[in-house]
Amino acid sequence: MAQKKYSSLQISDLFKAFFIVLMILTALYIASIFIVFGGFWVIRELLIMNIIFSAIGGWYLYKTRIHKLFLFDEKGFILEVGKKEKIVHKWSDFDQVSLVHRGYGEFAVRLYYDQGKKFIDIPASKLKLNSSILRFEVMRLIKGSSGKKS
Repeated sequence: MAQKKYSSLQISDLFKAFFIVLMILTALYIASIFIVFGGFWVIRELLIMNIIFSAIGGWYLYKTRIHKLFLFDEKGFILEVGKKEKIVHKWSDFDQVSLVHRGYGEFAVRLYYDQGKKFIDIPASKLKLNSSILRFEVMRLIKGSSGKKS
């Protein structure tokens, strides 16, 4: 089986990143205008630059901290969250699989290891995957890898 790759643009998370950067830049803008002019002045060009920098900064924040990438094949998987966090496991590491509702219509496939004491969530909804189909696919892969192990 060839390696499958899932990575979709999460619009809601992208907007969150944009607005976080926008709020920080707006606070800096208001503070600096107040310090320089002793009052509040609206300068249209600076507000437009603020929005442009927020779009650039929000995209960078999204790609480096929030964006999710899921790669898997019959041996194991890689789940990357941004550029910093990379989770690599083999299917044979896991004991159980469940489907978890996280609220707000988001589902994840939860993989248990260490006799069910620890778990890893694969964010199916964030990756725009059908969570039920992914769960059964993962169950098949775990069952197949445990059969090869013994």
